[in-house]
Amino acid sequence: MNKKLAPLALGLLSFFALQAHAEIFKCKGKIAYQETPCLTTTVGKMGYVPDLPLEDQIRAQSRANEQKNMVRQIEATEEARRRQGEAARSQHAENQRQFALEQEAEKKRQEEKKAEAREKRRQKSMHCTYGSGVMNCF
Repeated sequence: MNKKLAPLALGLLSFFALQAHAEIFKCKGKIAYQETPCLTTTVGKMGYVPDLPLEDQIRAQSRANEQKNMVRQIEATEEARRRQGEAARSQHAENQRQFALEQEAEKKRQEEKKAEAREKRRQKSMHCTYGSGVMNCF
């Protein structure tokens, strides 16, 4: 065996050997399976738990990674929807504000038109001429 790989192989073997001898504790209350003794009452204890074959461990890790990625995608989609909703609400509020300003401006234009019409009627009614010693107003 290559002298550089020997420490790595020894480390991996000891790692898997330590995992193989871990105990599993089942805790009371909220059911939890863990490698350390329970803080509350221990309901069950398993001694030796053999490791899965390496291929099964790799498949399980791959599935776990896929699920993490799916959760991230779902979270990203939800965040995008939330932002889209906020943008839509903001746009709606801006549209309402703009509509109110336009309504106010239109109301002001209508009032100005009415005021101009009143002024023209008033000026027209005050239009007087003087001729032949008679004042004519129409």
